[in-house]
Amino acid sequence: MLRKCKIFIRNRYNKHYWSRLYYEKITDYAHVDGTLLGVDVVKEGQLIIKDANESQILSLIKHHPARIFIGVIGGTGCLFGRGNQQISAEVINIVKKENIKVIASIDKILSLQNNTFFVDTGNSHVDQKLSGFIRVQIEKNNFMLVPIRN
Repeated sequence: MLRKCKIFIRNRYNKHYWSRLYYEKITDYAHVDGTLLGVDVVKEGQLIIKDANESQILSLIKHHPARIFIGVIGGTGCLFGRGNQQISAEVINIVKKENIKVIASIDKILSLQNNTFFVDTGNSHVDQKLSGFIRVQIEKNNFMLVPIRN
């Protein structure tokens, strides 16, 4: 299953727009006409690439710091590696875990087996780096830590 994922390139003022993402679709909040499924790249509030592929993403993030904002589809629990091949192990390695922002409702978290995410990027080293806990925004001002297994 594919899930919506956005890569935001930091602007020169290091501003990110985050607080209302629980209440609105990511593309609506960012005021861009993104894809329903797939990966869109937004820089300084402008849609740079709609439905980007891995090579397009890599060419941008090698020169600009980036964050990945990813929504969760209930049931599967797979954050990376199955339905979003554009966010490859190489992309994740460059962006780093601390710059991955996960958005999910509490119901989606509770629907996961053992309330746990998993990753399957095809690179055991990257999967290991992602394992542990990740902060998930479940409401406007509420977060929870969710384990990631590889």
